[in-house]
Amino acid sequence: MSNRQIANKIGVVPQTIHNEIKRGDLKQVKLFNGKTRYFTDYNAEFAQNKYQMNRLNCHRKEKFPKARAFLPFFVHLFKTKGYSPDATVAKCHSLFAPEEMVSTTTLYKIIDDQRLEVRNIDLEMKMKRCITKKRPEKNRKVLGKSIEERQASVTFREEFGLLIQKMQLP
Repeated sequence: MSNRQIANKIGVVPQTIHNEIKRGDLKQVKLFNGKTRYFTDYNAEFAQNKYQMNRLNCHRKEKFPKARAFLPFFVHLFKTKGYSPDATVAKCHSLFAPEEMVSTTTLYKIIDDQRLEVRNIDLEMKMKRCITKKRPEKNRKVLGKSIEERQASVTFREEFGLLIQKMQLP
């Protein structure tokens, strides 16, 4: 069967079938009558393993290992001088190279994951901030008529609105 026929039977795009066959092509060598022959054959297990390996490598690399010098420096400034994560990142641009530092957002994520000695409870503003959850309003005030309740003449747009009818043009 062709890729298009397989794709129609399964209900996917033909390019998906092409990609899967390309991913699962396994190059093999066999001996026929004392001669080596090279050929490719599709192997589903090989394709699945290749897919899983590609998925492991497709994400952005974590910056935590590269920031090994900056993170202890942040903990020291936080404990001794009371610097916030924002202030530390802002003041350390001249001390560390950009690839050795992390952004403020990343630093807060590292603190949230409890990878440092600093915890969320140590951050004053994070503990003071009250996060409110949005709740759906049960009894909302109805503002005017619903669009489904309008007159049939409005749908056809054969006459002008009330405002223009009151203003008589000369």
